[in-house]
Amino acid sequence: MPRGPQEKFGILPSLELLPFFANDFDAAADVTFVARASYGSIAREMLVGDLVGGILPWEIFAAEVLAMSGQRNQWTAAFFSNPSPTELVLQDNIYKALCPDPDLPAKKIPTRLQIGIENRSSLTRHQFTEWLNSLKLSPRPEVVFKFLPMDQRLQGMPANALDGFIARSPWGVIAEEQGLGSLVREFSKEDVSQRLVAVCHKDVEAAARLCNPETLAALGQSRLKLSEESEVQLAAKRMQEIGKPHLPIDAILEATRRYSIYGISSDVRADSAKITEELQGLYKISMLPPQIAPTEQTARLLACQ
Repeated sequence: MPRGPQEKFGILPSLELLPFFANDFDAAADVTFVARASYGSIAREMLVGDLVGGILPWEIFAAEVLAMSGQRNQWTAAFFSNPSPTELVLQDNIYKALCPDPDLPAKKIPTRLQIGIENRSSLTRHQFTEWLNSLKLSPRPEVVFKFLPMDQRLQGMPANALDGFIARSPWGVIAEEQGLGSLVREFSKEDVSQRLVAVCHKDVEAAARLCNPETLAALGQSRLKLSEESEVQLAAKRMQEIGKPHLPIDAILEATRRYSIYGISSDVRADSAKITEELQGLYKISMLPPQIAPTEQTARLLACQ
């Protein structure tokens, strides 16, 4: 029997979500995943009840759901996961200026950069700023961030509306393969400040299932399965079936070869101590909305029971 709309979980398809489609994990968790082109869409649909939950960056959940009026005691955070690497793609002329070949004449450094990112609340904005600062450019370009869904970030490159964009792997791989720009290899490193969180409305049965240690163990088994290329292909095909935006299977395979991040469990149950740690992590870098206190009391409202 098909599940009703009240049981849908929103995701933005990416490499990091592949384990959720391997080894029949969705059957073990008994949830229905639906694709969305932005984390903002997931947050909005959670607030209005079209989605009972989602898997999204922790800082975006905090800013766009938890900080809203009346939401503090409505949600359960089931577990945290490390995301896949972020990828930065730049227009070819911008890439040659910022990442010059030492054997070729230097290109003029742009005075202004328009960079597409996932969300105004996202830590990827800070990741780009730190990367740009590390180049020690003089003068340093002005940076304007544009907050766009995934499909519009891709469309903005050939239209020259963007000088580059940041997205979770393998969207950068896809852009480079389509000739939209050049992938900055030095940017593709683990973003230790960002976490994914699986969250669910407290009033649905899925909250208890996602908090069950057996569900987390099943996700770990899914990650182990993805050490086999045939399993990667099967999981990628299943992820395509949940809707747009679609990820080409070849791009998924290339990304798994490039980053070799699977086979290692990175999922941690969201108990009170872990949520307190993650709240304080956002507070220390001034990314926690002032409406949310980084305390154990807040954490207990969200923690798995």
